[in-house]
Amino acid sequence: MRLRNHRHQGFTLIELLVVIAIIAILAAILFPVFAQAREKARSASCLSNLKQVGLAVMMYNQDYDEVYPANYTYRPWSGNQGGGLDQSQGLFWWQDLVAPYIKNAAVFTCPSASPHLAYTYGRPNGLVSPLIKDYTASVSCDGRTPAPWNSAVACGVFVNGDSSSRTLANVEAPADTIAIFDGINFELWRIEQTDAWANSGRGPSFWGNDPDPVNHPFGHVGKRHTGGFNAAYADGHAKWIRNSRLVDWVTKKTGAPAS
Repeated sequence: MRLRNHRHQGFTLIELLVVIAIIAILAAILFPVFAQAREKARSASCLSNLKQVGLAVMMYNQDYDEVYPANYTYRPWSGNQGGGLDQSQGLFWWQDLVAPYIKNAAVFTCPSASPHLAYTYGRPNGLVSPLIKDYTASVSCDGRTPAPWNSAVACGVFVNGDSSSRTLANVEAPADTIAIFDGINFELWRIEQTDAWANSGRGPSFWGNDPDPVNHPFGHVGKRHTGGFNAAYADGHAKWIRNSRLVDWVTKKTGAPAS
């Protein structure tokens, strides 16, 4: 009986190229889907952080006669602050003031921020250093307000220094007023530094005191979650926002710019 000689047939070059092409097409389809899923997860984590931050701010508010924490304030401190500060005082930011209600420094970190803004100036011993400032408190005033600090006219929820901190009664519509948000700078002191300034058609948002449409098209707002940002409001709730309005950033809604 004659046995047949079976020779194994390998893949031809054409077949290999077809397989590679199919894999490349599938990768091109699936990788963006996976990336979007990862960003959705990061955005959800960030929103959870801001919900906790908003709740902590409201707990502070209730413990201190409905006064919001300062954006930053100098307080007596017995340790060595460094950074050229008066040795009798330490520089405390709003994160430090609400930290006892959170007890987890990771809550102040947005998983989509890159790089994280690490603040080290004047950190007293005993406080977390560096302080991650991926979230920014709104101290914004609109362009019509002469002084950017401590004005009660169309300004943000937070002020600098305890003596002039706003109360809950100072905020006309807490559920419609942005308090803390995804930011790319450690403080926001004028409404022209928000994405709403560009949205309103008044020109590019400001970086510092000047507009910067190229490097910082949305000013100090970090739109790092699928073209939008997360924010905690003055009543403690948090949500994702694509485009904010000027009126969203001020405590006095009467006569405030709406768009």
